[in-house]
Amino acid sequence: MLRQYYYLKKTGRKLISPKVTIDELARLQTLADYQILDSHPEEAFDNLTKLASEICGTPISLISFIDESRQWFKSSYGLAASETSRDISFCGHAIHDDVLFEISDALQDERFRDNPLVTQDPNIRFYAGFPLTASNGTKLGTLCVIDKVPKKLDESQRISLARIARQVMSELEHRKTLLETAELSKKLANSTIFYDALFNSADESIISTTPDGVITSFNQGAEKMLGYHADEVVEKSTPAIFHDHAEIIDYAKTLSNEFGKTIDPGFEVFVLKAKHGHPDSRRWTYIRKDGTKVTVNLSVTALIDDYGVLLGYMGIARDITTEIEAQNSLKSLTSILEITGEMAKIGGWQLDLQDNAIKWTKEVFKIHELETIDPPPLEEAIEFYPPEARSSIVSVVKDSIENASSWDLELPFITAKGRRIWVRTQGSPVIDDGKVVKLIGAFQDITTRKKSELDLAWLNRALLMLSKTNHAITQINDEKRLIIEICRIAVEVGSYRMAWVGYAEDDERKSISPQAFFGDSGKSYLETMNLSWADDGSVDQAPAGEVIRTGKTQVIEDL
Repeated sequence: MLRQYYYLKKTGRKLISPKVTIDELARLQTLADYQILDSHPEEAFDNLTKLASEICGTPISLISFIDESRQWFKSSYGLAASETSRDISFCGHAIHDDVLFEISDALQDERFRDNPLVTQDPNIRFYAGFPLTASNGTKLGTLCVIDKVPKKLDESQRISLARIARQVMSELEHRKTLLETAELSKKLANSTIFYDALFNSADESIISTTPDGVITSFNQGAEKMLGYHADEVVEKSTPAIFHDHAEIIDYAKTLSNEFGKTIDPGFEVFVLKAKHGHPDSRRWTYIRKDGTKVTVNLSVTALIDDYGVLLGYMGIARDITTEIEAQNSLKSLTSILEITGEMAKIGGWQLDLQDNAIKWTKEVFKIHELETIDPPPLEEAIEFYPPEARSSIVSVVKDSIENASSWDLELPFITAKGRRIWVRTQGSPVIDDGKVVKLIGAFQDITTRKKSELDLAWLNRALLMLSKTNHAITQINDEKRLIIEICRIAVEVGSYRMAWVGYAEDDERKSISPQAFFGDSGKSYLETMNLSWADDGSVDQAPAGEVIRTGKTQVIEDL
């Protein structure tokens, strides 16, 4: 800041600093919630800045987060600095919009020509930054690329930069989930039903071990990913049986150099950083029971109790095979048609505005579930979108034709066979002599990913329910008030319509006596039910009776 002040005083020039966002307080709180500022470097983010520089052909790429008075770099490729003042930041300007913020030549832009980042080292001339947008709409920072010479990105590079920015947010959300899961795991080690339900509902592989590495828990996500049953590995094996030994040896060498001592290629390789309080999230190859391999992002956390005693470790692994394939495809793209030709299950299309001729690749026909070899006219193709989504696609197509804009939307879709799916549709104009003559784009079935996003949202609700329930248990001494509060949490946080608690009575009819309820129609529902945990079929038993008789959770998806 002093260098900036003396520079401006000496030159007499006026610096145009970025304005504060209109949602600044909410934005700063959201940024704090991610616990990202001043964190250690992480390979996942460094890979993305390197990829951005390679695609955009720039020597510098940054993942920047805008704090109250500074911009801090989570990853900086080609730049030694770890932060700069917000007053002189380019990214501080970029977070005011939803689209790419691009400066072709900073010396020709009155906002930046007197900026010390332009007139002095690093002598910025070109800047392009895409905002990093949280799920609540606030802008946390940017993914940006920088050059010391004037330039402009082509349309393909702009699309790629936007995609990588979304991948940065995906990694950020995943990191936030890991931190929250680790924190809850420490606090809720003694939970029973809620913890077991949460543990086994995750699609990710979650494995915990003793401090020595013996597996102590192995969730259903791990069983599905690795092909082992929990009984085969719990208290019998270490995670080394799932790993490629060559990778363990290589990482042991890396850690030996980093810590300045010899690290043997064993269990310590996986937990060394976590044991020292540092996050350790990196790519590994898991080897399934049948010998096949899957690439995962494995994050390891030390489990430490309130007295500082190490209880063990927890590893959460996410299958990133699809993400790796997408990144590898992005590196070689030169146009949208190239992307659709190289990425799995993505179709390509073209609309010639001269004669309204439409061309589809085979994958587009497959997604539509059409067996014809001729694509339908544009008007008929748009009708595959349900009414609530139709106006969105019509609007972006019209805007692209009239204003040469591009689009990237995720919309509901109904196939020719009536199957409801989600698709990602992208389009860009082809301009000839200043006029849009064609539209080309990509088309992808993203139903599986959408389901995963919904599953993650469910997991987050479950985590919040678990946290609030345990808080209530510690704060409410009255049993009646406690069970009513638990019912309220299930309805208001878990988004259930109604929740109730009943006690099993040891009377002649083995009745279930409702004690508390919360939610829509709860009282009328319970008054009409003649609940019992008997198994003779003489009275209404319902799922509650089965729960009491078996001691197992019952889930009825459709009564």
